[in-house]
Amino acid sequence: MAIVAEKKRILLAEDDDELRDILGFWLEGEGYEVVTASNGWEAIKQAKETAPSAVVLDLLMPHVDGYQACLYMKNDPEVSQIPIVMFSAVFVDDDEKQLGYEVGADEFVAKTSGFNSLLAAIDRLTEQPLALRPPINGKVAALVRSEIEAVAAKEKL
Repeated sequence: MAIVAEKKRILLAEDDDELRDILGFWLEGEGYEVVTASNGWEAIKQAKETAPSAVVLDLLMPHVDGYQACLYMKNDPEVSQIPIVMFSAVFVDDDEKQLGYEVGADEFVAKTSGFNSLLAAIDRLTEQPLALRPPINGKVAALVRSEIEAVAAKEKL
């Protein structure tokens, strides 16, 4: 009997329904199982519920953006070691990229660089274990966590 490898699960957080569907379909075609979220808070909840091999976060999403969601996840022991790829259409200079790395992103890919660049980043992150990293900034993360949870409660997310 042949041993079938378990598919790696990718959490795709993207607020554009059409792009989320296209990317999800494409990643499934590349052999990944895909779980989706339409905002950063949903991404945080899905990460805890589904234990993905990697998370792809859009930056500009309603309620909780990609930066906030990344900082939250990288400071939550339950999901902090899940690799995160920031995937952004707003990447125009190194400042956005640097901020992504400062909040804990493991890779940063501009949407304009295409799906193959995203796939390469996902493949890199899911093929090798990440080094354990300490929380990014405890005080800032605690503040962001409180703000995110307040928004989620207010918006009934």
